[in-house]
Amino acid sequence: MRKIGIIKFCLILLLFSNCAPTLKQPQLPKEAIEEERIKQEEIALFSYLEKEQRLYRVGLPLLKGALNYYNKKPNISFGIIVHNKNTYKKEQLEIIRKKYIVEEQPTILYLHPDFGAYKAGLKINDKII
Repeated sequence: MRKIGIIKFCLILLLFSNCAPTLKQPQLPKEAIEEERIKQEEIALFSYLEKEQRLYRVGLPLLKGALNYYNKKPNISFGIIVHNKNTYKKEQLEIIRKKYIVEEQPTILYLHPDFGAYKAGLKINDKII
C-alpha cells in the first residue's frame, strides 16, 4: 500500500517537472519594451477616437430623423466634437499631439459633414474662441 503511494507521488512529481519551462526567456531591452508600449497605447487611443467619430457620424443623423417623435425641446447640435488638454490624461497628450492640436483652448476634433459647422467652413484643429 505504501509502495503505491510512493509511486503516485513520483508520477505526480514527474508530471509537474515536465510542465516547467525548459528554455530561458530572452531579456528584451527596456527601450524596446517602452517603444512597444507607446505604439500599443497610440493604436488604442486612435482606434477609440475613430470609433467615437463613427458613432457620432452614424448617430447624429438618426437623432435628427427622430426629432418628430421627441416631445421636449431638443438640444442644438452644430455637428462637432471639441477637445482640449483637459480631455486626456497627461500620458495621452504626447500621443494625441502627433495628429491633433491640443492646447488649453478648445479645438475641433471632428466635424460632421451634414451639420452647420462643416457647412460654415470650420476645419479640424480650428481653435474655438
